[in-house]
Amino acid sequence: PDAKSEATAARGASQEGGGEMKAKVAELERELAEARRARDVHERDAGETITILERDLATFQARICQLSDDKEKLSSEAETLRASLIDASEAKIKYKDAFESMVAASP
Repeated sequence: PDAKSEATAARGASQEGGGEMKAKVAELERELAEARRARDVHERDAGETITILERDLATFQARICQLSDDKEKLSSEAETLRASLIDASEAKIKYKDAFESMVAASP
């Protein structure tokens, strides 16, 4: 073989290698694009999850405030009922004593 045919053969081998390289680059670019799409999907999903969690947190905080208000109201009502019960018990004792005195005084 002469130098010209060796150069031609070398160029052909180089072009074949270049074709393989282009195919590998194209494959890597596809994989990169796929990875970016997957990342975008995960970021969107994470954003949606964060939005849901923030909404749920706000709902729970509002519910806690409502329950605290309800607790204060019920505690106040319980204190009022407790005072009424004490007053009623004292009145019962007073009227019972008065009734017993009246019965004892009657002929």
